[in-house]
Amino acid sequence: MSAGDNRPTEQAVRVKDELTQQIDAELARLRMVLETDLPRFNELLSQKEVPGVFSEPAKVEAVKRYVRNQARRHRTMSFQDEFRALLRKHGLT
Repeated sequence: MSAGDNRPTEQAVRVKDELTQQIDAELARLRMVLETDLPRFNELLSQKEVPGVFSEPAKVEAVKRYVRNQARRHRTMSFQDEFRALLRKHGLT
């Protein structure tokens, strides 16, 4: 029997829910920075004739999708396997 055959414990579900709430809060703060603070910062840089800082909203959306789909993804791949695949993808193994 593999670890994926058992239901998550109540503790695991609580931890996941707590972490998801924390991630959502951080994503909301990041969204505010990207939508409000960064444009204002770039405007100040422009006034000083300094090149601005740009973000790619598509990457922010990709991170949000990744987080939303973790539970489904981890039904077929453990966190450890996913982490190892990420390390391999970026040449860190």
